[in-house]
Amino acid sequence: MSYSQGEALILTQIQATANFDSNNTSQKNWKILNRGKARSYCILRAGAFSVAFFGMGGARETTYNTIAEVWTRYKDETSTNAALEARVEEIRARIDAYRLLQDSTSKVRDAVVRSGGEPLEMWTRGGNGPSWLKQELIIEWIEEEAIALQE
Repeated sequence: MSYSQGEALILTQIQATANFDSNNTSQKNWKILNRGKARSYCILRAGAFSVAFFGMGGARETTYNTIAEVWTRYKDETSTNAALEARVEEIRARIDAYRLLQDSTSKVRDAVVRSGGEPLEMWTRGGNGPSWLKQELIIEWIEEEAIALQE
């Protein structure tokens, strides 16, 4: 499995929630924020990864981090914060319920929303106040696979 295949599994899980679908989610495409199809969006991008080898047979475990940027269009302090918190919790609950991301290859060993950043105000070009609130979630997922040793 490649990183992009794992990220696609995460995207599928997020799109299976009540408030996200193919109109307001993407992989590395921020242009969807300008389409006006939804109040909230989720954009996935790659984060850091680490690799560990174990055993004598070339088994490898890769821990990937996928960053899920959750965006909510700014309306006012109370409703915008509440909407952002609800969308974040919706994603967390879905990943908690599908810890293997419905992976048909049986290579994903675990997935979890490991951490999240603080909500950030994203400003307009003219500095006239926030247009969006954004919060980043770090979704950590572990892939286990056997490597065919060549020496």
